[in-house]
Amino acid sequence: MSAQSSDFDLPIGFRRIIAYYIGYCFIFFLSHLSLVSIVSFFHFLIDHDMHIIENWLFTNAWEIIILSKVFASLIIIKALKLNNYIVTNLWTILKTDRWRPSFSAMVLLIFLSVFIFALILQFGKGIEFNEKSSVYGVTSYIGSILFYLCDLLVINILLRNVVSFSKQKNSLLIFSLLSLFIITTKVTLPHVDNFFFLIIFHFLTLLLLLFKERRNIMNIILYCCVVIGPLSSILGFDLVWENAHSVYQYNKTLPHLGMAGIWLIGIVYYFKTGPKNPA
Repeated sequence: MSAQSSDFDLPIGFRRIIAYYIGYCFIFFLSHLSLVSIVSFFHFLIDHDMHIIENWLFTNAWEIIILSKVFASLIIIKALKLNNYIVTNLWTILKTDRWRPSFSAMVLLIFLSVFIFALILQFGKGIEFNEKSSVYGVTSYIGSILFYLCDLLVINILLRNVVSFSKQKNSLLIFSLLSLFIITTKVTLPHVDNFFFLIIFHFLTLLLLLFKERRNIMNIILYCCVVIGPLSSILGFDLVWENAHSVYQYNKTLPHLGMAGIWLIGIVYYFKTGPKNPA
């Protein structure tokens, strides 16, 4: 009985990754809440009404979100150093990571970007030029990238400082991290229901890229720049502003089934042709 139950024991490295990531998510939530509260407080001091405050928070939402994520990242990295005698820091990890995407990852990124954009464009009048597009589209592009990239950098440094475990435990870890990310995003940004599918789609893909090739950070960066950024800033799938500042606006429901099929084909190809063992 004890031998069987031990099969379900989680390695200490697994538990540490989950604990640190929960801490990161919690700090991000508190930081975001604190910044919003501080900004609102000072606006109230100068007698601004609620409409002005809401407009300011909406306009500067990405800056507040990314500042909160960066702060949470720095705190968790610092906590990791304090709680461990020997830690490979983020700078060393980035220097030793591979900064050239693998061929299979490049094929995956091109396949996803081309076919997803083609699938969306096929919906006739669903996509229209946005006459209200503005330079804030650049902020949307950068903010959307950093929204996911900050989490992946934190997970990357955690993975590089713990002992690896079995593929079964990796699958459970991916599911756990994805669930925590979804919960934190929903609690912090309660108005993201329209893009719930995209949140799962993007973060799961990034986790699979990271776990498949642990020392290739360029795969992740390129996915953010080639897929996430353009979908947000060009087609209006922005988690905060939606299509308020995008070049085009998409006026119909996302083709979830078609996107899932394209994603599945691309992921199967990537795992069959990619590196057999993570570096």
